[in-house]
Amino acid sequence: MDLISKYHTKMRRGFYAAVIISLALLMVGWWNVSMHNLGTPSDQLIVIGRLFGLLAAWCIILEIILMSRVPFMEENFDLQDMTDLHKLTGYGILLTISAHVVFLVFGYGLQAHMDIWAQFVTFNTSFEDVFLATVGTAILFSASAISVRVIRSKMRYEVWYVVHLTIYIAILLTFLHQIKTGGDFAGQFMFTAYWYTLYTLAFILWGWYRVLRPFALLVRHQLKISSVVKIALDTYMVTMTGRHIDKLYFKPGQYATWRILSSSTWTEGHPFSISSVPGDSTLSFTVKASGNFTAKIAELQPGTYVLMDGPRGSFTSDRAADSPVVTLIAGGIGITPYIAMIETLIAEGKHVTLLYAARSTKDIAFANTLKQYAATGLNIRLFLDDNGQRITEDVLTSVNSNSIVYICGPNSMSKAFSKILRKQGVDHRRIIVERFAF
Repeated sequence: MDLISKYHTKMRRGFYAAVIISLALLMVGWWNVSMHNLGTPSDQLIVIGRLFGLLAAWCIILEIILMSRVPFMEENFDLQDMTDLHKLTGYGILLTISAHVVFLVFGYGLQAHMDIWAQFVTFNTSFEDVFLATVGTAILFSASAISVRVIRSKMRYEVWYVVHLTIYIAILLTFLHQIKTGGDFAGQFMFTAYWYTLYTLAFILWGWYRVLRPFALLVRHQLKISSVVKIALDTYMVTMTGRHIDKLYFKPGQYATWRILSSSTWTEGHPFSISSVPGDSTLSFTVKASGNFTAKIAELQPGTYVLMDGPRGSFTSDRAADSPVVTLIAGGIGITPYIAMIETLIAEGKHVTLLYAARSTKDIAFANTLKQYAATGLNIRLFLDDNGQRITEDVLTSVNSNSIVYICGPNSMSKAFSKILRKQGVDHRRIIVERFAF
């Protein structure tokens, strides 16, 4: 395992250790109250219900941190890892909230000799902020239902994104209920302080990295479009100028979410890989025009300001620091993160091979740049669909098992190639995948 992978592994273990410690503190605070309330069956149901409520709040806080795009997380977890963590935590929220409601309704109903529906209505009409929490829960379930792949695939990304933002409203509503009504906080100053600290930390991280930092970058660097150049069929490179761009920190291979501040595009932010090299006097990203937003790219006017949310991602050239051999596999527009990476890798004296699959010669992006890289040592193998050429299992047998392998392209391609490479003996820790799947 290379040095960078070892570093990422240590950082991930540190994150999971923090998760375990925070859960242990949660259990201690809950047990300090619950150990005195285990007498009757109704009390036991209520105590279990409160535990699920605390776990739901903890999952919500973790979700806020995951959504805040903290560099520590973005640089030490692959994009697919982050997506999986986000999804797993979301399921955790729904399951624990459901259990919280069910156990408390049954517990209090048994205690008061009320049927389930009557007890549920009593909660929402007689307990402070419980109705708001119910509204928040309904929002969470609605946003989650819309996120199901079958439904999500039929709507525009922008619509789904706006609906997804309502989760923050739901979080606020459930937070008020927890602090004001939660029985585990009565007489436990340290436990209450613990939760306030967690929520404060989560929202500070979210507020800085999701809201304030992009505007801080805009003020400092004043990024604005200088040119939009067509570099392949329906593919455009957007180049920006500004102040102190050569001092803007990012790693080759990272991406950012870009918000073009024009009248027709300012409401939408989309992730695209950074195509330029760190230290350049300009900054660029590349777009394949294939949707409602990207179709407007060719019409962007020079002088338009751009809001940059990033850089983000662990799909970076430094993960090959301890390997003299590097293989890059690109499918279609998946070539974009490699443009900055190739120059860096070649400059470090590595043997770099690029397997690039495209539909036709018209779809080859950065053709001139790749020719220049080939002249300085890049080994390029092109595979064109129009010529009946594809990156097959036989082609992948040529990949050195000691190589660091990067894969960027359609989700199905990435999964299939990863499986084949592992089957051929390439250690899974040496396969680095970037997947952009909505």
